[in-house]
Amino acid sequence: MPEPMELKSEHGVLQAQLEGPNTPFVPLGECYELDGLTEPEGEATPDFCRDFEKPGQLRVKDITMGTPGLVTATVRAPLFNQQMLARHWKCPADFRVVFKKCGNQWLRTGYARIEHIHLLRGTQRTTPLPASSEAKARIMWTREVAASMKTEIVPQEFVRIAVAALSDANDIHFCNVEQCAGDCGVYIPRCHTGYFVLDAADYQTAAEVWVTGDEGENWLETVEDPFAVGENISSVVCNENRVVVSRWTQDGGPAEVALSWDQGSTPWTNILVGTVNDQVINDLHILKGYKIWAAASGGYVYFSEDQALEWEAQTQGGVTNQPLNKVDFWSDYLGMAVGGTGAAIVTRNGGGLWELCTQPSGDDELTAVCWSTRNIVWVGTATGRIFYSYDRGVTWHERNFEGQGAGRIMSIDFSPEGDFGWFLHRKPLLDTVMFRTLDGGREWEEDPDVDANSGLNAMHICDPNNVFVAGGDHAGTTMVGKAYGTP
Repeated sequence: MPEPMELKSEHGVLQAQLEGPNTPFVPLGECYELDGLTEPEGEATPDFCRDFEKPGQLRVKDITMGTPGLVTATVRAPLFNQQMLARHWKCPADFRVVFKKCGNQWLRTGYARIEHIHLLRGTQRTTPLPASSEAKARIMWTREVAASMKTEIVPQEFVRIAVAALSDANDIHFCNVEQCAGDCGVYIPRCHTGYFVLDAADYQTAAEVWVTGDEGENWLETVEDPFAVGENISSVVCNENRVVVSRWTQDGGPAEVALSWDQGSTPWTNILVGTVNDQVINDLHILKGYKIWAAASGGYVYFSEDQALEWEAQTQGGVTNQPLNKVDFWSDYLGMAVGGTGAAIVTRNGGGLWELCTQPSGDDELTAVCWSTRNIVWVGTATGRIFYSYDRGVTWHERNFEGQGAGRIMSIDFSPEGDFGWFLHRKPLLDTVMFRTLDGGREWEEDPDVDANSGLNAMHICDPNNVFVAGGDHAGTTMVGKAYGTP
């Protein structure tokens, strides 16, 4: 970790994203100020009970926390004949303060820290207008503002994590949410328990599942393997109770998943999905910890709402018969799956009806999909390009980045805030790099610098500053790493 740097007000530049996510942040000028940023975390109310050991006195049995309040602040600027911000800032907008000690402060590159304020809106405007005054005082207009939340962003570093696995990792997923110490047990940080899944090393070896219970510092192979020897594992999802993996190798029978309730310590429960012989599942997506969608060959999407015990086919190759590589859902209703020959299908009712989208890039295979907001969806191609749509796949727009148009997009994902995202770009010579956006996708920069690798295949976002990745065997062992930053 670099030595901490004290930040001062002179290092901060106020910027606004007035047109919504995936649009530029505009510096507001040298004279704009943001002051008094307050984040109410909820009022603490003590719960009193009588203290029998001290008659007549009370003791605090517990503390009840109230609902957190809105983030509040004051925006202040001199009065000009043309108030550009006051004129255009009529809707909720994201603001950010970019702290940068050295270099051109108009540019974000080289920042030390970013305070990102989500959906800032004005609550009161004050403009003192003296008709006359003996003193030549500067007139400042102020606007009291409120926002939904604030996110702290820092630059990332990358570290490779030593694991004893030997073959290619195809997916990585973490299961738990943060838990404070209390009646439910000890403190558990987010991304405490997770899994990655592998190809079989050869036709005589079973594909392995590896698990961590200490935030990815140490990984162990599960005691039992989920599938027969020579059968690869394509994807993994999990919650606090179970883990689900999917078979990626044809075996003559229907598609198949395997479940474990004890981190693979005892034999897995294998469940056939559908009735189509020689079908495989390419990707799993879990929502709310129990709803699971599976993207499969032949244009099939399967769905389970009981944590993978029972499955139904939502579409059976009627919308497209291309293999579906990836599936992603923004909500219970809104989802998209993408696959071969430019196939993209969308649902607005949870999968009751799937419809064909316009092809983003002709017949180019689509290899990644992710919703950044309920209105913006992203896809990546096997030709190294990324596209986004504001209308759920009716029209598409390409987003430029350094090195586009070559290699392959392996994965694209956004944190729930919708402003912070990453994609994995495998270059033509197999080395994969990470690109990061801090404005909902308008600008993508290679960040952080990733260790030498033989291809990264998957990632899992823990929070806006921490991402795990997994990929091919490199220098004799499976590549697992973490892009991390500590606000």
